[in-house]
Amino acid sequence: MAILITDGQSSTASPSVVAEATIAHQAGIKIYTVGVVPSVNETELQLIASPPRIYLHQWMLVLNSLNNLPAAEPLIARTLCRPEYGTL
Repeated sequence: MAILITDGQSSTASPSVVAEATIAHQAGIKIYTVGVVPSVNETELQLIASPPRIYLHQWMLVLNSLNNLPAAEPLIARTLCRPEYGTL
């Protein structure tokens, strides 16, 4: 399992980032993405996040500020620690 926390978008070309995420998914790595500013590239986060990519984007979360991250920790923990993901 990996948690990607970002304040924007990748500094490399998006196709390579998405390709690397796809390789991680194929290896069985679940990727949870957290964007911490309103200007985060949500499309890129959705493409990097593990499926299913559903709203409150089960594997993606966007926060308005890094200061909101501690308040989001219980939501992140509940999302990641589920029997269906093999984490309990």
